Amino acid sequence: MDYHYTQDRAEDRDSFTPAFRSRPNTELIVTKQETPGSSKRVRVIRIDQLFDCLENDTDIAKPADTIFMVSHGAARGWLGLHLADVDDDNKDESSILYETLEAALAKGLVKIGPNTVGPNTKVHLVACNVGSDRTIPYLVKLKEVFGNQVPVSASKHLYVCRTINSAGQILYLKYDFELFVKEPFKGANSWAELIQAFMSKNFDFISLAIVLPSEEIWKQWVPNPIPLKTRIEL
Repeated sequence: MDYHYTQDRAEDRDSFTPAFRSRPNTELIVTKQETPGSSKRVRVIRIDQLFDCLENDTDIAKPADTIFMVSHGAARGWLGLHLADVDDDNKDESSILYETLEAALAKGLVKIGPNTVGPNTKVHLVACNVGSDRTIPYLVKLKEVFGNQVPVSASKHLYVCRTINSAGQILYLKYDFELFVKEPFKGANSWAELIQAFMSKNFDFISLAIVLPSEEIWKQWVPNPIPLKTRIEL
């Protein structure tokens, strides 16, 4: 059985959750038994509670196959999920940073249970850009939460979920090209200079039609005149 977990955030719940609900052999984790076998259930709002559910709930099939963790993400090493009460102040951490993982692991607050893990168990982060090359140290630390025995995968691109008329929903990846500069491009040649700056970055690009974005493609993508903040997503 595959399992899908996300926090109670409207943008995640309303877009991604219906797609995973319709996925075969996939169960959405929303609540867990208060105690093993109990008919009373409590909300799962943190990763340590998710692990408790997967390990101890009597109605959960074990071991897990794929665990899909859905949230907002960033290439700096960030997930918009609660991990555990790291500071022991009865307040959940608002997101998962490298330091959050480090502190939780040092205190033994969160670790996946042995009965949850089997030969086919793996984790996939449905979170934008968390699979970036610069995020590798973060993912290595996150893998410790899964006992260093569960493969953890993530995307280098943006996730998008769309409804296709009456056919259902499709989950796909979208490019996100970023260029950081100290000073904005100004003057009559600003548009051409911005295009050249994007071209010089030599972004990785996978396409059936072209290998890398050409100058003509960038001219189609980059707005002219340049807005105050330019974000190009495909």
